Amino acid sequence: MSETYKRLGGHRLIIWLFTAILVVFGSLSMATKPAKAAVGTSIPDLSEWQGKLTATEVQNLKKTVPYVILRVQYGSDYKDKDFATTAALCKKYGLEYGVYSFSQYSSTSNAKTEAKDLYDRAPDADFYVNDYEDQTVTSGTTNSATAAWYTELRSLAPHKRILFYSYNSFATEYANTAMTKYDGYWLAAYQSTEPTTSHVLWQYTDTWSSSALGQKVDASKEHKKNKSWFLSSRAITYNKTVKISKSGYDIWKSLVFTSNAGTATVGKTYTAKYYYNHYNGRKYYSLYSSGKWVGYINANAATVTD
Repeated sequence: MSETYKRLGGHRLIIWLFTAILVVFGSLSMATKPAKAAVGTSIPDLSEWQGKLTATEVQNLKKTVPYVILRVQYGSDYKDKDFATTAALCKKYGLEYGVYSFSQYSSTSNAKTEAKDLYDRAPDADFYVNDYEDQTVTSGTTNSATAAWYTELRSLAPHKRILFYSYNSFATEYANTAMTKYDGYWLAAYQSTEPTTSHVLWQYTDTWSSSALGQKVDASKEHKKNKSWFLSSRAITYNKTVKISKSGYDIWKSLVFTSNAGTATVGKTYTAKYYYNHYNGRKYYSLYSSGKWVGYINANAATVTD
């Protein structure tokens, strides 16, 4: 019997050895376990060209990207053959998505039809995009047709974001006035430095390596806007007096909830000038006091008094 065995006692040594083995194997397990993938800043846009996505691929996208943008159609006549399946998987696994139509409209009336078809085919999308990069207008002006596309979709989705996508040279030549109607410009420019042209999304590459898909795809980055801006509703006019009726609710400085202005005081009243339908499924009031903006609060915290 060794001196160690004598000092610890037989049963105590067995426990000591067992514990040591657990520590060693635990360390090996931690060392070999793959690190959890971090959600990056690149936002892929996808179509049937990437092939039919699997459930595993969509789940992995959920872990690595803020959201995706899916093609629904090429004009009105061609429906992306994989959109419906991909959209269903996104809904199932909680991956938020916007949608786009590769526009082929030939006139104002045709632009309205394409916009309506996009909405009808993707009513649950978080936002919509007019991808206008191919000059197909043969009747009327390109600006009037592009403006009509926006007006039609706005009538169908009054509170969702509607973006315009194109290259700067094309946009300037064919949609310089109409594009100002849209909520924002998704600018395509495959270069290393971000363009100075005003935009909310920058499509910076068509060779981004997606670890979730195992292939290279188009990718974009947000510019001076956050995830909530794209996925939640626009400000919806409300103008109601509300009283804080429940305790424990924070007043937030933004709808990404990274900083707050403290906890709301029960009994205090505010003017809720606007509300937002957030992509997390909740409604938030935009609070004002004496004309000064205070912040956002979950609507469940307050009661309307007028």
